[in-house]
Amino acid sequence: MEKLLRGDQIFTEVGVVENGYVLVSDKNIKKIGLNDDDGTEEYEEIIIPDSYILPGFIDLHIHGFLDIDVTECNVSDLERLSFELSKHGVVGFLPSLISASSDVIIEQVNKIRSIVGTKDGGARILGVHLEGPWLHYERRGAHPQQWVRNPEKSEVKKIIRETKDIVKSVTFSPEIENAVWLTEVLSHAGIVPIMGHTNATYEQAQRVILAGARHVTHMFNAMLGFRENKNELGTIEPGIEAAIFNHDSVTVELIPSPTFVSYPLIELVWKLKGPDKVILVTDAGRGTGFPEGYVMEFQDGRKAAVRKDALRLIEDGPLHNALLGNIHTLNVGIKNLARHLNIPLYTALKTVSLNPARVLGLQKSHGSLMPGKRADIVVTDRELNILMTIIHGEIVYRSAKSKD
Repeated sequence: MEKLLRGDQIFTEVGVVENGYVLVSDKNIKKIGLNDDDGTEEYEEIIIPDSYILPGFIDLHIHGFLDIDVTECNVSDLERLSFELSKHGVVGFLPSLISASSDVIIEQVNKIRSIVGTKDGGARILGVHLEGPWLHYERRGAHPQQWVRNPEKSEVKKIIRETKDIVKSVTFSPEIENAVWLTEVLSHAGIVPIMGHTNATYEQAQRVILAGARHVTHMFNAMLGFRENKNELGTIEPGIEAAIFNHDSVTVELIPSPTFVSYPLIELVWKLKGPDKVILVTDAGRGTGFPEGYVMEFQDGRKAAVRKDALRLIEDGPLHNALLGNIHTLNVGIKNLARHLNIPLYTALKTVSLNPARVLGLQKSHGSLMPGKRADIVVTDRELNILMTIIHGEIVYRSAKSKD
């Protein structure tokens, strides 16, 4: 039976519909209209007062949630992860692996592949993101140091051969050996080459952008750009930021938390890139969703804790208390972005829906509410708390508040 979803405001791709409805037929959006013209007689009617009807969220960069770590987990954990994310409005995501051995990378990708498209009931896996292992050692962040390395051609070809059907993006440092070659190989395989974890100069970033790099992992995190010109006292050399800002083709990820990116820098990115080139991501990891003080240990012996502002490493050494991951979900990030930049919610929504869909080349079927597109829908209250998540036309999550 068709579903008719009524709400106070419907945020479509072309504008906001006041007091309207979304008609869902099979797995797609059939029609969007006004409440005085529902256009059908047989449907399951769903009315949630004082609600927003939004496009479902797409997270391009997420490592885990609760006790689940994508790089270490099993298949049942991945299925549970999909359901948990749907509670927070996520309809599609890229499980993100951190730097590891080639065998572990291929093994985990195989696990993810085994459940893609096989089960409903949660956020859909849209592919895999490899963050590393080809990163600059000094900018590895929380990546295990023993697995950060330069791209050797035989290893790269092996990983791509075994995973290119499902790996959609790879983050690497533009300044490492063979970076331009790596960019070209990834592009040829249909994989999005992403710049990140980097000390790259302007020239190094420029070379990989011209070779096909079109995206940036968590801008301003694990990244060093502008620096003093050693040859001209009192002047600044352009860094990777200048290359990113000078190329309109490059899209930018932001972690929407002032702990990771200060608001003045968020404002700068927004002014220079605009609402169509910014993508919010969680970069969430194991521990996100647990209360402050929760401590976890990884298979490699590293420990981390949930703090009030982020996931942070626990260790004896220079990385103690270093940022490991964000704890804010995308609905919180959208709200913070809209309020701080003083922009309409309609504009901010693009950063978690249509913009990430474009990065993946899925904008014709995903990322917005339009007739003919997939019925991936989130219903929230006016504070963007999640009331209902519909994925591919099916209700996969409904809060107790939405049933009152």
